[in-house]
Amino acid sequence: MLLAEKFILLHIDEKKGKIPWLGHIIVNKSYGTSIGSLVLMELILKKKITFETIKKKTFIRVIDDSTTGDKFLDESLAMIQDYKKKKTLKKLESVLVNLSRFTNLKKRMRLFNNLFERLDQQGIIRIEKKFKTGGNPARMFSGGRQALIQPEVKRNILSEILDVVNNNKEPSESTVLLITLLNAKEDFLMFPKESRKFVKERFKEFCMKDLSSFGETIEKVRRMMHQVMKVDPIPVPGVLDGFY
Repeated sequence: MLLAEKFILLHIDEKKGKIPWLGHIIVNKSYGTSIGSLVLMELILKKKITFETIKKKTFIRVIDDSTTGDKFLDESLAMIQDYKKKKTLKKLESVLVNLSRFTNLKKRMRLFNNLFERLDQQGIIRIEKKFKTGGNPARMFSGGRQALIQPEVKRNILSEILDVVNNNKEPSESTVLLITLLNAKEDFLMFPKESRKFVKERFKEFCMKDLSSFGETIEKVRRMMHQVMKVDPIPVPGVLDGFY
């Protein structure tokens, strides 16, 4: 599973078959660019792109435009490559906005539909109703519905995350990156409301650890996330509490 798919899956309410307050998650810039951030992480791990800091500004450079073996990632890599073709260095903020389709609501809804379809094809969810990609925005956000066919997949992802932050279990690369992003975005909606404060503290502690044993690539991704935090406004803690 791609990191973006895991991110989407973690936010689906098992009982309602929806992502609570999806409109805010899609429209709010801090949450909205999470998909783009996760795509960049995947491409860095696959050594397709790298990032460079010049005069305190962060840029993305494509270093290998061959196939990743995944259609979604290939399309994302092509988007980065095609953005301002004449420039080899692309501004991080512009790339994030572009990958997340942040400036076009219809394209953003299609992006989320695409990720839901991938989960459907894997048999993890069943799409009962797609999101609309036009018309009244409120109807677009409330229109989609998915049934979790394999809720244990979501529970296993959550369990692995909690084992890492609570029990010091050795994490996988994907878990490190998910924890890094969720901590950076202060996004703890997938956890019960009463435990979010505790989980937040554990995430923060984990992200302050030395993870050099994972190698230079993971450290690069973690440093990139700090740049992403500067690009995106971090939501005020507790603003979204109560939607789960």
